[in-house]
Formats: sequence, structure tokens, C-alpha cells
Amino acid sequence: MGTTLPARLGGPWSFVAGGPDALAEPDTVVFEDSEREKYGTFDLGTIRELGGRRVRAGGFTWGLIPFGPAYAFAEISLVREITGTPTDKMSFVLVRVRQGEDLDAVRSRLAERIPEQLVVSTDQYASNVVTRLLKDQLGASFATSTAFGLIIGFVIVALSMFSSVLDNLREFGTLKAIGCKNSDLSLLLFCQAAFYALSGSLIGLGLVAQIAEGIRSPQLVPIVPPALMAIVPVIMLGVCVAASALALMRIRKLEPAMVFR
Repeated sequence: MGTTLPARLGGPWSFVAGGPDALAEPDTVVFEDSEREKYGTFDLGTIRELGGRRVRAGGFTWGLIPFGPAYAFAEISLVREITGTPTDKMSFVLVRVRQGEDLDAVRSRLAERIPEQLVVSTDQYASNVVTRLLKDQLGASFATSTAFGLIIGFVIVALSMFSSVLDNLREFGTLKAIGCKNSDLSLLLFCQAAFYALSGSLIGLGLVAQIAEGIRSPQLVPIVPPALMAIVPVIMLGVCVAASALALMRIRKLEPAMVFR
């Protein structure tokens, strides 16, 4: 359970009912909308009991479900009363300042006054969460899956292009016999590899976008950054061009005289 809710919304979550101003009202809690079915008939103004304390539902958010129970928000003194947390204890301090104030200076002063607590800005907190998830939990799994995908794609493209060359050896020999150089045939293979890369990237990115929308839910909100959409075709182009090296080696060893045998 959190202690405050930012008035300015950002990221893949939002309010679906009520708003952050409701936290200023007595005995009011903001709940996650996707969890309402677990509470029975539940709407704005509904009374529930938390930790022996009667509270009122003052709003509902969407998309605030981490890897665990959904977040709920209330005024800090109400949270301490519900959870039984002493007034001199807290998990961390999240700093936000008025416009024109020096965020780093305020954070530093607070850190000096309460050295036993973690004092961070919203950007630092978000960065710490993302870094921990990517480094300690999800990062290794995604990195392994991505590496296997690149290796498998490399092998498939390499075998496809090599098979294409073997199936058309006489045609490539004919091209050499009429004067085509190895550089001309290399350019032909590179163009073929580029076609594989660009067409595969466009189809793959289109499927990813559709799948991301299809599985979107409060528990999972996939985000496909624009930078990823731009860098994938470049990476795939490099993989496909590298995979064409095996076929290129076979063409370079091809003798034009084989056409006349």
C-alpha cells in the first residue's frame, strides 16, 4: 500500500474513476479497478474494512499491478494506522518539489536528516525498479531468448540462401560465363539478404504490435518503444548479410566452365 499518488499521470496507468484529490478526504483509499471483482459489489463511496479500519473507496486506478498484489493508495497517516507502522518508520522517501525548486538539493538535505532511509526522486525510483527487474529477474531470461532467436534466425537464413545457390548453380555459372564478376553476384546475394531482412522485420514488427495489443491487461502492459521499431530492421539486415557469407563462398568457388559439362 502506498502513501501518495501523483497528480500528474504518466506511463501506461491512469485513473478510471475519482482522482488524486480524493486522498485528502478522511478515511479514503484509492484501489485498483481490475481487482474490484474480488471485493464484491464495489464502487465509489463503498465502505470496506482494512486492518480493522473502516475506509471508503475514493477512486480507482488501472494498470498498477506489479509482480504481486495490486497497489492501493491513501494518506500517509491512514496507511500507518491500517498497517500498524510506527511514525518513525518508512520504506523509502519519494521526493517531488514545486516548479523552480532544486530537486537534487532537496533530496540531499532530506537524506542527511534521515540517513537510515532511502531518499529518491521519482525518476531515480523508476530507474531503480527497471534496473533491478532487467538485471536480476527478467533481463537474463529475455537476453537468453533474444540470443537464441538471433542464432536460429542466422542459421535459417544461411541455410536458405545456401540451398538457393545450390539449386541454381548452373544459372550462377551462366552469369559468370557471360561476364558477371564475383562482385556482381555478391551484390545480388546482398540484395536478396536485404529483402529477407526488411520483409521479415516488417512482418515481425506488425505481428508484435498486434500481439502486444491482444495481450494488454492490467497485469501486463506491453510497450513497444519506437526506438525498437527502428533498430530491429538494422539488426536483421546485419544478421542476414552475415548469413549470406556461406552462399557467397560457394559462388566464389564456382567455375563458369561447369555450364558446358
